[in-house]
Amino acid sequence: MWCWYLRNNYDCWRNGGNVCYAAIGDNRYYHTLYGANLCYACNASDIAPALFALDADVTVQGPGGSSTLTMDQFMPGTTIVDGRVKENSLRYNEIITQVHMPMPASGSMSAFFKVSERGSYDFAMASCAVSATISGGTLSNTRVVLGGVAEKPLRASGAESYLNGQQLSDSVIAQAATNALSGATPLTNGTGNQFRVFLAQGAVKGALRALTGSS
Repeated sequence: MWCWYLRNNYDCWRNGGNVCYAAIGDNRYYHTLYGANLCYACNASDIAPALFALDADVTVQGPGGSSTLTMDQFMPGTTIVDGRVKENSLRYNEIITQVHMPMPASGSMSAFFKVSERGSYDFAMASCAVSATISGGTLSNTRVVLGGVAEKPLRASGAESYLNGQQLSDSVIAQAATNALSGATPLTNGTGNQFRVFLAQGAVKGALRALTGSS
């Protein structure tokens, strides 16, 4: 989770306060395009969008035993757990013991594309993980997951439903990228972060092109 207000010790929700400065201040780079509950910082993980795209689940061990959670259950978005503002549902006395990914179906392919300011080591300003089963060039079981633009990795259902049954072409990829960001509500304070909608669309295009073997 990256936020310059948090890192500079503003008294925001995550630092024990009761305000999100990103919602009212400069929010051009690392804050959500999809609204928020309490905290407008984006989930910064590169791995998490891929786990969503690959339909992973996690095994959690606690004092009462173990349980298996889907990624949506494990990362429901910004929430309060044990009195703390968090981006996952893990209790203070729980630990992840296993991450499980189902065996991909025959013909499955996946790809990840990231846009960052300084290089691969930087937090994503936008990213996209995709997975699909491809038979005769036609997509099915498509998952398109946006990273770096919301408080959790976000399934782009509009892009997924559009892509199923399609063959990837430049026009199909462009329309899928538009569909993927159709629900975005950029912040508008200061310079705002509308430009990151276009970065995220580019990440979707990059990931889908990688499925075709092009860049």
